[in-house]
Amino acid sequence: MKKKQYVYPSMPEVLPECLKGKTTKDVHPRDAMKYFPKRRAWGDAWRYILLSLASEKLGCRTPEYLIDQVRSKILAYLNEVNKDDPQRLKRDLKGFENEVWPELSETMRGNYGMAQMVNDYAYRSRFLPRAILVGAQAVLLELFHSGRTKSVSGDFEYIPYDDAMIEMIVWEPISLVMYERNKFSQQHLLKAYQKFKADGSEGDLEVLFCGAGLLPQLRTNGFPAAQMSLKITAIDMDKRNLTNLKLVYDKDIEEYGVQYLFMDARDYCNDPKNANKYPFVEALGMLSYYRWGGQTEALLRDFLKAVAPGGRLSCDLQLMEPHLLRCAYSMGWKSNLFPDWCAWTAIRRMKKICRKLGVKMKYSRSEYLRHAAGINFVLYKPAMVSHRH
Repeated sequence: MKKKQYVYPSMPEVLPECLKGKTTKDVHPRDAMKYFPKRRAWGDAWRYILLSLASEKLGCRTPEYLIDQVRSKILAYLNEVNKDDPQRLKRDLKGFENEVWPELSETMRGNYGMAQMVNDYAYRSRFLPRAILVGAQAVLLELFHSGRTKSVSGDFEYIPYDDAMIEMIVWEPISLVMYERNKFSQQHLLKAYQKFKADGSEGDLEVLFCGAGLLPQLRTNGFPAAQMSLKITAIDMDKRNLTNLKLVYDKDIEEYGVQYLFMDARDYCNDPKNANKYPFVEALGMLSYYRWGGQTEALLRDFLKAVAPGGRLSCDLQLMEPHLLRCAYSMGWKSNLFPDWCAWTAIRRMKKICRKLGVKMKYSRSEYLRHAAGINFVLYKPAMVSHRH
């Protein structure tokens, strides 16, 4: 009896007619969302989460036959999709063999869920084999801006709508949630800038990014960053992040006027020379790594030291959402996240912290199919009185 092939539950049987033969240059990812059906919440995530947990917690290694199968499928796809373009095929195969496969194969050996996900559907892409290794933040955010990222060849390209990378941007619930989170933060950055100018301040608005992987959000949603006078300091402890950002930026980050520092954001904010310096500080995607034993409160207290009186701190808490867990365990994201169980507990916890710190807050929910997957917060530092110690 022939074994039934696993079919990725969210994969469309037929690509919408208006997207056939099109790339993200022809139809922007934001405009394409409406053509795709909504995905089931847990149906296509548990499979990969459980396998990845088995690797991480129990030390289960991926069977070598699966690694070989993934390699065969990727090579077959690259040959098929490049059959009319021998020069691109040559570049793809060179990039895959020399840059992508050595790291991808070794990573998959220690992550059964990742290997199974690539074997099920991610092999159908000239982009995912490279992107899956670095985590999705910078890649996803840039795709919502320009629709481009680097293929296995290393070329910066637009993405065809029949490439599986589309499932990670247009059709990925957690990326849509991140998209909403970015809009919320952008709105408050714009308000901080408008206030800065309305107060008659001269020069550039100083902005601090704690967690530089999210820098590409400044270019999404048509945000007018290029027309704003901004002086940006971006901090990250992971030196690989600068390499990851090169997947989406075609120039060195310094050429965009960004001061990029490799250090702990807490040390930077606790430095007296940075006290009360920034009218806007962003720390998205960070608090859920510091949940226990008063860590969230301590982290916010440190960040607020760098916020100028009357300034804003944009942050968020992530919730127990299936695709967040799948990305954390089965892709290149960190897996030491501690999401809050639900929106009610996250909001209640943040209100309690803000009362202790003596700051006011506002919040919004990032939702998918009316299911909250994250809560976005902005904290307002008092204009005259510093936060409590």
